[in-house]
Amino acid sequence: MNYSLALELYQQTTDSIKRLGFDKLKLWVEKNGFLECPASTKYHLSIKGGLLVHSMNVVMMACELAKTLEFLDLEQIKIISIYHDLNKLGILPYNLDTNNIIPKYLPKINGGYSYNSACNNYPKENKEVGLQSVKMIAQFVVLSEDEKQAIELHDGPWIEGQAEKYRNNCSLGYLLHMADWWSCFVLEKGM
Repeated sequence: MNYSLALELYQQTTDSIKRLGFDKLKLWVEKNGFLECPASTKYHLSIKGGLLVHSMNVVMMACELAKTLEFLDLEQIKIISIYHDLNKLGILPYNLDTNNIIPKYLPKINGGYSYNSACNNYPKENKEVGLQSVKMIAQFVVLSEDEKQAIELHDGPWIEGQAEKYRNNCSLGYLLHMADWWSCFVLEKGM
């Protein structure tokens, strides 16, 4: 998926979400670089807008899986899929009033992105990044326990400290995990 298509799909998808507070969340993430941020520094979509493209690939895959598996709440699927990697915008703590976050990635002069060393004092282990996304989203939108768990554990049960949590059998978490990994390793391979 290219950036233009991802942006169009993002607008259509977010316009369809009616959950209380979502409009404020959307404005906040856009002000803080969601539409421009890369998806990573080296693994996939280390380009301007890469996080948007990745997130919309995840939305597309998660909605397809949801239809196949007969999940009924597509709005729930869309919210967790769009913003599962929101932690990539920057580092907590941040000030919601001033939109003052520390950007996680900085553009390189010759293209691509590098990790911002100013973030070194903050947790960046895989087991904590999902929780950072949950905290950011929860400032605006009430998330169910299943939604929180799905976002927190979307990188999979083999991440240190997450295997026990995965045994709770959160089907929403499995769905998000599969959509995310399919997007990363199939749709975005080599991008």
